[in-house]
Amino acid sequence: MKKSKIINLFLILSIVSIGFWSCKKDNNNEQTKQQDEQKDLAVYKKIKAFDNKLKLKEGDSTTMSLDSAIWYMEASLNVNYGRPDLVYTKMHTDTIYLPIQYNENGSINFNQISQVYDQILNDYQNAVCNPANPYHYLVLSDIEHGVLKSGNQIAIYQTYGVSTGGSGNGSNGVPNTPPYPPFAHGDDWLYGNMLGRCDGTMQWISDAGEQLERKFINHQMAFASNIRFTSVNQEYVSPIDFPANDNQWGDYELFHREVPTNDPPCITAEELNYYLLKAAIIFYQAPPNGVYHQGQSIYFIDVTSSNNILPNGNHSFEHHYTIKYGTQITIPDPD
Repeated sequence: MKKSKIINLFLILSIVSIGFWSCKKDNNNEQTKQQDEQKDLAVYKKIKAFDNKLKLKEGDSTTMSLDSAIWYMEASLNVNYGRPDLVYTKMHTDTIYLPIQYNENGSINFNQISQVYDQILNDYQNAVCNPANPYHYLVLSDIEHGVLKSGNQIAIYQTYGVSTGGSGNGSNGVPNTPPYPPFAHGDDWLYGNMLGRCDGTMQWISDAGEQLERKFINHQMAFASNIRFTSVNQEYVSPIDFPANDNQWGDYELFHREVPTNDPPCITAEELNYYLLKAAIIFYQAPPNGVYHQGQSIYFIDVTSSNNILPNGNHSFEHHYTIKYGTQITIPDPD
């Protein structure tokens, strides 16, 4: 009897202890969520303060460092015009180069920042308002700085998308993660250049690279409607970056084929599924297995195809991936 009471007391204490730690865990999660929301709100207010300064149009003589100017312009474009919350079937990136002038200390006058921003907006409006252009939505804006032959310039990569109209798939802004939907047996495609299926159909409509990209972006998008991005980072991946020891069709984790003729290679569904599985690792794992940026989310994937003649006379057919990562922020709901 005494032993039974001790056991019962032990069970009661255990239940109370589990309940206590469960509540503590819930409280910690709620506290972390509130801290993240406060952090996002602070970032959002900084961006809106920048927007308000742009609207003054008073030739402000204050200055800003180049890095800060790029961050604010990029963040403002993505917060105000970016639509990562839509489902896209295809994406396209336009690139514009704009000159910039430094002060002696490396800073930039704010009135010049305002002029550059207006030029970027003009390019955006021309793109989305053109009825002949099916790419009606800005997916993301990525601004980078470089020194070219013509002097100091910034490169603005504006990625536009064709949307089905579908919206985000979760309130937390986390899209679906791999594995990607596989190719069905017999769904074989020529490598690229819009050459169609291996059976001769779908020519000038699609190709293997296009089909890989479609699976990547359809599965990846879309984020919740109140998610936007800052601090964009880009990774460009070639086959040589990821050699493989388990690819029965080639030597890399991306498609690569070297042949003596210029006949476009056919990629079977089984081989395409191999690249789907490897892409999930490349996109979502940190180096050396992948190129993932810790703490950031993918919201753009582009697959390009190439056909080059090698010094030995052979033809090299390849796929390359461009992946963009961004830092998520949750913006306030519109009033």
